[in-house]
Amino acid sequence: MKQLIFIIIAIGSFSLTGFSQTFKAFNGEENFLVELEQQIVDKSVEDAKKDHKDLIEKFTEMWTELNSFTPAQKNTIYKTSNDLLTARLKVIPDVRDYIKTIIIVIESEKDPVAFDDWHRTVDFVVASRNARKDFGDYMSFSSKLFAENILFATGSVEWKTDNRSFQFGIEEDKPKLDIPSLDLTCDAKGTSATIIGTSGTLYPLDGDWIGKNGTVTWERTGLDPNKVYAIINDYDIKMKYSNYNADSVIFYNTDYFDQPLKGKLLDKVQALANEDRASFPEFISYSQRLKIENIDKGVDYEGGFTQKGSRFLASGSDDAPAYLTFYLNDKRFLEVASLSFSIKDDKITSTEASVKFFLHKDSITHPGLDFKFFRESRNLSLFRMDEGLQKAPYFDSYHQIDIYSE
Repeated sequence: MKQLIFIIIAIGSFSLTGFSQTFKAFNGEENFLVELEQQIVDKSVEDAKKDHKDLIEKFTEMWTELNSFTPAQKNTIYKTSNDLLTARLKVIPDVRDYIKTIIIVIESEKDPVAFDDWHRTVDFVVASRNARKDFGDYMSFSSKLFAENILFATGSVEWKTDNRSFQFGIEEDKPKLDIPSLDLTCDAKGTSATIIGTSGTLYPLDGDWIGKNGTVTWERTGLDPNKVYAIINDYDIKMKYSNYNADSVIFYNTDYFDQPLKGKLLDKVQALANEDRASFPEFISYSQRLKIENIDKGVDYEGGFTQKGSRFLASGSDDAPAYLTFYLNDKRFLEVASLSFSIKDDKITSTEASVKFFLHKDSITHPGLDFKFFRESRNLSLFRMDEGLQKAPYFDSYHQIDIYSE
C-alpha cells in the first residue's frame, strides 16, 4: 500500500513538473523576437491572444523595420528581459508590461539620453529586493507618465504635470523624478485643483511629492485670481489623496488687505462643489489681531481671518474673539464679539455673538445672540432664541435690570 501511494505521488510530481516548466531565459538577441512571440502570444487564449499578438507585431516592426531602437537600446531591452526572469519575475505579466512600456517611452519621442536616465531607474527596481512587488507598479507609473503626463493615479485621484521636461534619478535607494517647473493639477471627483508655477521631486513607488514654490488661486470659487491668491514655499503631498497642506504661505486678498498675510493653506478637491458652497482652498491667518477699518461703512473689524472657498470668515478664540465695532455719528455705538463671523457681499452673520451697546458710560449687553447685518439696507438683526446662551436676557447696566426681548 505504501509503495502504491509513493508511486502515485511520484507520478503526480512528474506530471506537474512536466506541464509547468517555467521559461528561464531568452536564448540570444537573435532569437529574442521569436521567443517573445512563443512565450507571450502562443501561450495566450481568447481576447488576450489577440491583444498580445498586436503588441508583439508592433514591437517587432519597431525592432526590425522602423529602426526605433539603437543597437545599445536593443541590447538593454534584451538584457533587462532576462534580468526580469533571473529575478523570478514572469514573462506574463512582467516582461509583457516591460515591452508595452518600452513602446510608449519610445513613441513619446524623448531623446536617447532621457531613455537611458529612465532605464537606469528600471534597472535599479529590477535589481532591488522588492522587485516582484514594485516592478509592475513602476511600469504602470512609467506608462502613464510618458503617455498622459500622469504622475500618480488611483481609482479616484489623478495628479498630472503640464511639463514633459523631467529628469529621472535615484536617491536614498528610491527612484525619483525631478521636475524643475510645472503646473501641478489634481483631478478627482469630477473637478480639479492646480498649483501654478511649482517644482518638485516625485518618489513614484511611494506616491510622495516634495514640492517647492508655487501659486494657488481661488479662481475655482469665483474669485478674481489677480486679487485673491497664495504664494506657497515648501510643501509635500501624499498623492494617493486629493488634498494637501502648506505652512508659512503668503496670502493676498486685495479687496480687504493692503498688505499680504502669513498663515496656513489647506486645499482639497471636492465633488463638483459650486462656487458658493466650495470650502477650499482655505487660508487661515496666523495672526488673530488683524484690523480692517471700514470693512463696511462705519464698521471696523479686528480678529483673525480665514478665506474658506469664496467666503471670508472672521475668526477668533475664547481668549481673543473677533470683533465688529459699529459707529454712529463717529462714536462707538455697538460692539459684537464672536468666535466666527461669515462675511459675504450681501451680509455679515454669526450664529452666536455677544453684543454690547454703548450708552455714555453705561451699556446694554447680551452674551450670545443670532447676529445678522444686511449690508445694502444696513439693517441689523439680533435674535434671541429659547436655548443656550441665547436664552439669557439682555442686561441694562444703567437701570440694573434684565430685559427679556427677542
